[in-house]
Amino acid sequence: TDPRYVALQTRVPPVGLKLVFTYGKLVECFASAAGKLNAFRFLAVELGLNLDNIAAIGDDTNDLDLLDGVGQPYTIASAFPVAREAVARRGGFIAQAGSHEGIAEVLTHILGISESVAS
Repeated sequence: TDPRYVALQTRVPPVGLKLVFTYGKLVECFASAAGKLNAFRFLAVELGLNLDNIAAIGDDTNDLDLLDGVGQPYTIASAFPVAREAVARRGGFIAQAGSHEGIAEVLTHILGISESVAS
């Protein structure tokens, strides 16, 4: 973890704010109750789904709660190390490719399409 982020995180007043350090240089600040996992929880309830049956793709620190909370976490080779570690820890799928090719690889895996059909 970047020491600048740790220092900033310790200075945030306890007023329900959450900081997320992304892309190695940006700080996102939002309400603690907000976040991708909470959005997925809301959608799961509305659609009658269980989070264990939901797949999500993430590549940075702002995706960590989501990757830890869904049943099927995915990431790509070019993801930040913390995202790859989170997916690996959960036994999820890490695409060998990065960027758009990595997303295509993840979707191919989710949909169960064979390599010969996908090419």
